[in-house]
Amino acid sequence: MVNKKGGDMKRKTQKEKILALLKRKKFVSVPELMRLGIACYTKRISELREDGYIIKNHIEFDKKLKAWKSKYSFSFNSRKKRSDRKCLKNEAR
Repeated sequence: MVNKKGGDMKRKTQKEKILALLKRKKFVSVPELMRLGIACYTKRISELREDGYIIKNHIEFDKKLKAWKSKYSFSFNSRKKRSDRKCLKNEAR
């Protein structure tokens, strides 16, 4: 893809879009994630977690809507080294 000035313009991946949104806001709701046009946002969040990012899911009951609402948050400086994650996985077994 080339921009108007003739330079290369890199398109953001779905994971990059989600990560950018999570870094901008304290909490991100499901409708906000869906507005990104990513149908399988849960899969992309799962992949980000596998990459070492700590993304938390907060679920609360909305009495007014009488429904459960889910939102996500990101912990800054949470990216772990691959070797650290392997150790943690082995310890969990």
